[in-house]
Amino acid sequence: MAAAIYVVVVFLFFWGYDVAFEVLASGRTPGKRWNGLQVVRSGGQPITFLPSATRNLLRLIDWLPSLYLVGIVSILASAKNQRVGDILAGTVVVRERRAGIASPTGPRSLRSSSSSCQDWPRSDRKRSRFTWTTTTS
Repeated sequence: MAAAIYVVVVFLFFWGYDVAFEVLASGRTPGKRWNGLQVVRSGGQPITFLPSATRNLLRLIDWLPSLYLVGIVSILASAKNQRVGDILAGTVVVRERRAGIASPTGPRSLRSSSSSCQDWPRSDRKRSRFTWTTTTS
């Protein structure tokens, strides 16, 4: 009986931690907040319980067969760099635009980052909405 309780508590901690922070803290766990990331629904709306629970439960599939191999392949194969859980939950992880960063040519584009993706939603803290930024090489 003690082993079963232990398994349930560990599961709730590892699964519930992400779900609780994503739902109650605007899509940000402490690690995502520290790295300037946020989970939102594909349309830019805040994440709710069901999409958060779905994406986090499906992390088990992303982990298969080991070392997140399925997740890595799905990130590389999807247009918006989404894990299997993100695709099925209709969510995307976005990088927040930092307030106070100004550029003479307008908002920073992905050209200044090491990412190779073409389209990423970018958050705008002042307006609380997301826009798609397309880069050209």
